Amino acid sequence: MRAGPLSDLKVIALLNQYFIPVYVSNEDYDKDGARSAEEKKEYLRIYHEALKEKRAAGSVCVYLLRPQGQGLDSRIVSAAAQPGNLKNMLESAIKKLGTAKGKTLVQPAAQSTAPKSRAGSLVLHLVSRYDHRGSWGEFPSENWIVLARADWRKLLPPAPLRAGTAWEVDKETAGKLLTYFYPQTETCDADHAVSDPDKHRLEGHQLKVRVLRADGAGVRIRLEGKVKIKHRFYPGRPDNNVATAALVGYMDLDGGAKKLRSLRLVTTQATYGGHKYGAAIRSLP
Repeated sequence: MRAGPLSDLKVIALLNQYFIPVYVSNEDYDKDGARSAEEKKEYLRIYHEALKEKRAAGSVCVYLLRPQGQGLDSRIVSAAAQPGNLKNMLESAIKKLGTAKGKTLVQPAAQSTAPKSRAGSLVLHLVSRYDHRGSWGEFPSENWIVLARADWRKLLPPAPLRAGTAWEVDKETAGKLLTYFYPQTETCDADHAVSDPDKHRLEGHQLKVRVLRADGAGVRIRLEGKVKIKHRFYPGRPDNNVATAALVGYMDLDGGAKKLRSLRLVTTQATYGGHKYGAAIRSLP
């Protein structure tokens, strides 16, 4: 949808001028989901109402509601994504309800923003994308990694830092950085590693560092690593998909090695489920 009708300027204008768009994550509404009981009840009401009225219904579906909350129309995403279908659906609803054009109630904003973090934390922005296009490969995915100061300091070799010093980062610290190096899938929460390791788990990883330069002007450290991640594509459908990647990057610190100026880490080769992908992280300014 995002790569199709939701990238159409006409559809975007209709949604902003005549509707209050809402999207939800199914995982938030399951038994252990983060949403409130009231929200989950409303979510199910919309779904069951569509079934009762013999309209399209499902976990991947577009629902249009009347201002009072009753269902008006619905389309399974595979149908709504076909050229012209969502636009026609929206225009039909506008005509049926006699809705007047209005200003956007919520101003458009970035969908993925940096999480709040404590002073001294390292905040990293990750972007991942398949090499092919179409469907899941049509657009990149984003994620955020936050390492507390005590964690990112473990990426550094023991002091004193001298050119040529090399060491391997401990597995726990390296895992916090590398566990997110997989492409976009419908299982989008790596925290399942705790609750359900069959959905996501590190099967092997390594991160090595080597000091390239250390003087009064600053410290530059080379990063080199590899990772193997068992990551299920669909949350409820077991598979044998594994993400494997080789990575290279660097860290820049100030002359006293107290402040991290920049961190970059990218895949040099990566595959998942028979497809190539690329991923990269960068620290915020």
